[in-house]
Amino acid sequence: AIYADSVHSGERITLFDERYNGYEALLIEDNREHPLSPEIQFVDKDAETEFEIIILGCSSTDFDDEYPATEQVRLINGDWVNKEYLKCNAFDFISILIRNAKGRIYKVLEMELSYLNRL
Repeated sequence: AIYADSVHSGERITLFDERYNGYEALLIEDNREHPLSPEIQFVDKDAETEFEIIILGCSSTDFDDEYPATEQVRLINGDWVNKEYLKCNAFDFISILIRNAKGRIYKVLEMELSYLNRL
């Protein structure tokens, strides 16, 4: 899981949690009970701890092709959702970048999430 703490409110914001987010977590395998790794705070080589966050995600899955005869799809947790929900939430690739005040960009995460793409 990757979190950010808001510099304005102090609120902890979940940027990505592999146990819940993406194609595999929604449709392939239930990982909700997996433990989290120890927490690490990122400090860059300029000793910066505040960053702009850039999140990129995409999906190569054609849900109309995968589920042609239905508008509702059952998730791994048993919930039923419509295909439009999957088109918005079942991304199979994610990248999280951060940019410090000096404009330096760091890659925090780059991950393929789709089980189908790993076959």
